[in-house]
Amino acid sequence: MNARVFHAKRPHRAATVTSRADWHGLLKLAGDCAEDVRADATDSDAQLRLMALSNRANGASSAVFANAGAATADAAKAFVMLARAFARSETAALTRRALEPVVAAGAAFLDAQLHRQATEEFERAHRGRPEVWGGVRGLALADLARFRRWAVRVQRHPCARMSVRNARATMADRREAVASLDYFPSPPWWGRALGDVLLQLGLPVAGLSCEEPAAGEGHLAHGLADVFGEVRAFDIHAYPRRQGAMPIAVRDYLRPDRVHGPAPDWTISNPPFGQLTTAFIRQAIARSRIGAAMLLQLRTLEGSGRYALFRECGLYATAVVPRRGSGLRKGLWQPGLSTATAYVWLIFVRPGVVPGWRGYDGEARQVWIAPDACVTFSRPSDMAFAGLGVPMARAA
Repeated sequence: MNARVFHAKRPHRAATVTSRADWHGLLKLAGDCAEDVRADATDSDAQLRLMALSNRANGASSAVFANAGAATADAAKAFVMLARAFARSETAALTRRALEPVVAAGAAFLDAQLHRQATEEFERAHRGRPEVWGGVRGLALADLARFRRWAVRVQRHPCARMSVRNARATMADRREAVASLDYFPSPPWWGRALGDVLLQLGLPVAGLSCEEPAAGEGHLAHGLADVFGEVRAFDIHAYPRRQGAMPIAVRDYLRPDRVHGPAPDWTISNPPFGQLTTAFIRQAIARSRIGAAMLLQLRTLEGSGRYALFRECGLYATAVVPRRGSGLRKGLWQPGLSTATAYVWLIFVRPGVVPGWRGYDGEARQVWIAPDACVTFSRPSDMAFAGLGVPMARAA
């Protein structure tokens, strides 16, 4: 009698990288791992990144590229297989070093394809609305070669350089080098949404003055100009001037001797990430007559030293920003896309501004900005700030 041999079926692993945002995270992680190999990084952070890349590649589905053409879809499938081989723990170091340039090039190519898809979808959604799209057709719609050049420029851009050895595997846990400009331009509509939140909280804004001390190319300041009577913008770096942007002076905000002019009623900014964040908050609340609002990652709320800072500076409220339609990217703003990182406005108020409020005592008012706020608060003039500007040179 012949015995039957039963082979256990390998359980099917559900795809975990399926959306465009998921693929952006996978490609970013692959680029970081490739840079680790180029730098001969073998520390624990580099190993964690490789493990994360292996896990994500094993759960990646190329279906998101189904409408990008057969060649691109095949390239995505090949990239997944290549990333698995590259990140596998038993892969020899020499083999991984040989695969590194192919992985980096594949990640850049597919990321450019994702940007192209998003841009084409944006155009289709606004077809027949020249007031929204006509002014940026030449900026946002381009051939594949230009999108690939975009990716290279963002990576080599002086304000887009990142400390790889000290980075983590996820976007929310990034760590910037001390010398990095940490440039993540904020969507202009975030400033208008904040103005609406301040009004909901009963805080004064109409006709008052505001400073934006980390203005970059003026994205956030452009939105704040619709909220406040006067907006003064400056940054430590001399960025190129965009059409429709307000004048932006070059000043070091953390050098009081270099910040001139009357004290503002409000200071509102997306401050540098990392060690400079606390210094920016303290300087903002010390210089402002009414208060300050700082845009930070949502995980900032759980830091061990935050309670003392919130008590010292008077945290009054928080406003969670929707990720949908934010388009926040390192070095550029890409409208229509979402971000993988959650952000929150931290609103600080000086004592005596709000009757009966004596300062932060462990509680703060909480506001959630509506999910469709990008539609409510966007304006046609915002599109002048979309995409990557002209090549930037570091100021002497």
